[in-house]
Amino acid sequence: MHSIDSKIAQGIVNRVMKVIPYNVNIMNQDGVIIASGDRSRLNKIHSGALLVLEEKKSVEIHKDTDKEKAGINLPIMFSNETIGVIGVTGNPDDIRQFGELVRITAELLVNEHFIFSKKKAFEMHRDKFLYELTQLDGEYSERIKQESNELGINLDVPRIALVISMKNKDFNYYVKIKDKLWMFLEKQEFIIEYFENTFVVLVNTPSKQNIIIDILYNEEVEIGVSLKEALISTAVKQGDLAIKVGKALNKDEKVLRYEELYFLSTLTTCKGNEILKRHIEILKNEGNKLDLIDTILSYIENSGEINTISKNLNIHRNTLNYRLEKIHSLTGKNPKNFLDLLELYTAYILYN
Repeated sequence: MHSIDSKIAQGIVNRVMKVIPYNVNIMNQDGVIIASGDRSRLNKIHSGALLVLEEKKSVEIHKDTDKEKAGINLPIMFSNETIGVIGVTGNPDDIRQFGELVRITAELLVNEHFIFSKKKAFEMHRDKFLYELTQLDGEYSERIKQESNELGINLDVPRIALVISMKNKDFNYYVKIKDKLWMFLEKQEFIIEYFENTFVVLVNTPSKQNIIIDILYNEEVEIGVSLKEALISTAVKQGDLAIKVGKALNKDEKVLRYEELYFLSTLTTCKGNEILKRHIEILKNEGNKLDLIDTILSYIENSGEINTISKNLNIHRNTLNYRLEKIHSLTGKNPKNFLDLLELYTAYILYN
């Protein structure tokens, strides 16, 4: 059963009274006045409305009494159901010309409200469902497939996830960016609220991926780009990992692609290893003044080329060798040994 909210009813009253010079009331299905141009009449039983609800037709009152005022009262219909009554106060002979106009206006506004509410409820359900898909482990169940069909989401379409992390934390900026992106999305492409200051854009093609990246390139964001995946959760996790690994490596790029970082992202499965954690703690605490972590990163980025590393760090070769020996003595890992260097680099990615 539908009912009129008092806030919506008062909005209708206010709009109608802008175009007619008479007081207007709206009564609910119990005949109680829930909106009125005369605030003193709120929450009172309207006997004329009770007659309208009982007889399901317009009722005219020609004289003021203790319980009611002269006027015309008409049923408000929605989906063949009487959901309330709208009344215009005044001499029926004077206001009869407004009666049908007022009723039709009220019904149009009520219909608009219910359609909007239904659309909003659908969108909220769909958004919640899409978020749940980002957290899913494993394949889609039959229940999920059925619900997705009801919500118009085709799970057979492989998608690319762009995880958008906002550097600008202003909420209005966040909304502006999302609204801009919606203009470029097509059917079966979605925006998902992921977590605070981060949302996900699901697109169907690499060309649309590139369009989104171009739109965002001058904005205050970081973008993690996944591979094209059958499962939404897989794509989103890839985009998320691309950002996390990119941040760990202090990469300045705005666009971080899982395709380029997937090998390093596999190292995150080592999280929780106390030995790796201790390596970084030692290098941070005891090697801070010597910039030992920066030395390791430069050593990797420059493939162990001593001259290039020395130039990059702006230090002498002897200073570089001293730092490498210090790393070895503090951690027991020799950066000149490939496996030891990989262990130190893994520790950095996980715990920096």
